[in-house]
Amino acid sequence: YNKDDFSQKGYKYTLLIEWNGDTLTGVTEILPQYPIDSVWVKLVNNEINDYKCYVWASINDPDTIGNSVSIYYKRDVRWKPIDSMFIPCALSLRSDFVANGENFTTFFARSGRINDDDGALLPFYGPRMIDNQFHKEDIVILRFAHIEQDVYRFWRSAQIMTNNRNNPFNEPLNLQGNIDGGYGVWGGYSTSYYYIPIIPDTVIYDTYENISISHIF
Repeated sequence: YNKDDFSQKGYKYTLLIEWNGDTLTGVTEILPQYPIDSVWVKLVNNEINDYKCYVWASINDPDTIGNSVSIYYKRDVRWKPIDSMFIPCALSLRSDFVANGENFTTFFARSGRINDDDGALLPFYGPRMIDNQFHKEDIVILRFAHIEQDVYRFWRSAQIMTNNRNNPFNEPLNLQGNIDGGYGVWGGYSTSYYYIPIIPDTVIYDTYENISISHIF
């Protein structure tokens, strides 16, 4: 262990816990950055005065099955965050089971409910006039974390169990983890950030490197 070189991409890390006669182990890898070519902002509907937008991305998926990602967002207003912590996007866990080895586009939205005005895929907001008052656009910090399949399966099963809580008609689901001898996950996360002003037709190619501890927490 070296505090300056602990979480390096391309390295595997082993967990070993010995407690009260029991031994728990786990292995994870910090993968390369998730293969994003570009991100851009697009109106939900192509109406001239519409300000509701999704963030889109072009993905160059490697020809290896199992590339998975978790996507979180945080809205900023330049001098303070609207969201105090990162929040899961709608469909926040995704894998390449269908699009393995392909170049494809996909979009990201805020998570809502079916009965919300905008449905389950809530938009981000561009510049708009409300009651004759001008409101500037959202600024979204979008966080991608490239994760192993075992880490994806853990969070996916935990998410399903949470969503199915107290529903007697759902089948029980075992929590899937990568800890031998126990429950849970030992996960490596290769994170990349994009700083995105929600202005239609904005295109961003570079990751956001000026991330600070105040952005993360």
